[in-house]
Amino acid sequence: MDDLKERIAREGRLIIVAFASDTGKDAESKGARAALVKFFKKHKAKVSILEVPAGPFESRQDFGQWIAAAGAEAVWAAVQKVLDSTSTSTSASMRGYAVSEDGIYSISPKDGNATFLASTFKVLAATRELDGRNWGRLLEICTPAGGVRKFIIPMFELAAGGTALAEVLLGLGVRVNPNNAAKDRLALWIQLQAPESIFVTSRVGWHSKSFVLPEQTIAPPGVDPILYQGSRGVAHRYYPKGRLEEWIEHIGRRCIGNSRLVFAVALAFVGSLLRLVEQESGGFHLQGLSSIGKTTLLRVAGSVLGGGEKGFIQSWRATSNGLEAVSELHNDSLLCLDELGQVAPEEAGRVAYMLANGQGKTRMTREIRIRPSMEWRLVFLSTGEISLADHMMTVGRQVHAGQEVRIIFIAADASKGMGCFEDLHGAASPDQFANQLNSATQAYYGTPSIAFLQRLVLERDRVAEAASGFIKKFLETDVSQRASGEVFRAARRFALVALAGEYASSLGITGWPEGEATKASVTCFKAWLDRRGTVGAGDIEAAIAQVRLFLTLHGGSRFETICQDDDTKVRPPDLVRGGLVRVGR
Repeated sequence: MDDLKERIAREGRLIIVAFASDTGKDAESKGARAALVKFFKKHKAKVSILEVPAGPFESRQDFGQWIAAAGAEAVWAAVQKVLDSTSTSTSASMRGYAVSEDGIYSISPKDGNATFLASTFKVLAATRELDGRNWGRLLEICTPAGGVRKFIIPMFELAAGGTALAEVLLGLGVRVNPNNAAKDRLALWIQLQAPESIFVTSRVGWHSKSFVLPEQTIAPPGVDPILYQGSRGVAHRYYPKGRLEEWIEHIGRRCIGNSRLVFAVALAFVGSLLRLVEQESGGFHLQGLSSIGKTTLLRVAGSVLGGGEKGFIQSWRATSNGLEAVSELHNDSLLCLDELGQVAPEEAGRVAYMLANGQGKTRMTREIRIRPSMEWRLVFLSTGEISLADHMMTVGRQVHAGQEVRIIFIAADASKGMGCFEDLHGAASPDQFANQLNSATQAYYGTPSIAFLQRLVLERDRVAEAASGFIKKFLETDVSQRASGEVFRAARRFALVALAGEYASSLGITGWPEGEATKASVTCFKAWLDRRGTVGAGDIEAAIAQVRLFLTLHGGSRFETICQDDDTKVRPPDLVRGGLVRVGR
């Protein structure tokens, strides 16, 4: 098969496939026929079909039988018609142009003079989104430094001519004729190319059975790949560096025995499981004093997915509009947000709801049409010295139980006298241990998530089925049956973190022993319950606590006895319309 690929993978080669006369009559034959043509086109060969006519009495006839029955000259005439039609279609699309190793030229129909348009690049495929809209062309260029770059130019950018195209090409090192007429001719040449079409998407994450990342698509065997087509200039951080074994040695194994570290890393695998188990978006907030290792936890979690000079961490310091675009870029993934205190207090609660609800604002276009809102499903990990409730109270806002379930608060301090850590793995101090982890996250990142997804795309159904039983066992074992619906809702998220960590460990990705992720999730769940103080409904418990506090502070001094007889009616100031007594002034 490899030898066959080498022999047909020459660009521009014309292959004429002659099927027997009965090929394509049934579904199986039609599928095989389509697959063969697709195979040839995938390897950049030009394919034409030569239909073999039926034999006498409509009997089956293959190519050899046709030659024997009709004669070589008659068959050659049929072949020549195919060649002529192919040549005509090719010349029609290329009329007025010439392409060589030196560049792409426009040929004048009057005198045959050639005008340089641009240095040579290839049009690899026509692109379209999954709904059939937003067509484009996938281009491949060779940079002056010797590298190869691929990018998609949307067709709508060619509507006004070739200026937008020229700007992109020049930025990538392609030489382009600055004359406006030449740029327009170049744009037209791209439109005339009609290669095989492929699907693209502007959103990372799951698309059918494929998981799309900005730099690659991970798909099961036999599934057509879907390419990522993000907005140019929108920076992502899904980059791998180093080998998985190096990440395990320098980061993964050092998390063992540290509940917050293990929990943060396990959480990084959760995003790709949300759709499989039909669980909503949501997040966790690690709250604690400064310089105890909170940002280190974020860096370690982010190293599972990617990194770079700035790591995988985003800042809370953004408007809700800005966070919408960031959230969509982290669809089916993990969003790491550092320092909650940087977001405006009046925005904090609204942003927490937005991240968990998975949808941005609905807006209008300049043409007074509704623009589709951004959507995502993700988990987020946040840090800060203050809680959401404390932050919102600075401007007189109150946190509701629904917000506290959407963003679950965990004490970052592990109460071992070492900040966020419990086992320093031989380091002289918590500070040295944190520095070692931070250095490792700059050298090794991105490989764990790729290894995880490569197995997950093959085992989607099995993992989804196993998740139901795992979560059920977690709830039965570690959650009181007297707990409110809010507690069970939060516990399911802790259970999913445990599941993700255990599954990744079973694949040899984390370097952890069996049960490590579950142990860390249970520890963090209990820390959340201890901080919450009750397994009851949050709003009800808060109301009861408020009444208790009022009675403790004021006793009976704020109440008056109501006396009533035939002649006198006393209406104390705390008696409000309807006969209800108000307990506070």
